[in-house]
Amino acid sequence: MILFLQELRNVRDNNHERSIMHVRREWMGEHGPVTVVHLAAEYGSADVTVMTGVRTILLQWAADAEPPLLLLDLADTIRFGAAFMNVLLRCSKRIKDRGGRFALCNVNSTLIAVLDVAHLSSLWPICSTRDEAMQAFRPERPA
Repeated sequence: MILFLQELRNVRDNNHERSIMHVRREWMGEHGPVTVVHLAAEYGSADVTVMTGVRTILLQWAADAEPPLLLLDLADTIRFGAAFMNVLLRCSKRIKDRGGRFALCNVNSTLIAVLDVAHLSSLWPICSTRDEAMQAFRPERPA
């Protein structure tokens, strides 16, 4: 069940708008509400305005998501650069400082290789599917 939807749009040539990002608060069964951010294929832009909007929204949700569970779905993301990796680091730090969890899902092999080279792939769960990512948000059971 979708509890909330936010969309970031970017104006392109000839006043044609395209969706860049969808942020959803989804109820995920026993996991409760999880904030799921899905970047659209158009995100692959190096446009400074687009990156500023993406950074602002992601960092705001990392600070405000309650509970602090943030899943970034990269199913349609083809590429990203250093600025975006910095945003990932900042988001995960905000979530972790709040006692929460951060994960990535649907990450293609090229992006996993980029995260590997940058030594970032071990910082968060990187899951093949959204369902697998939901398991990363499962409450930890006492030993």
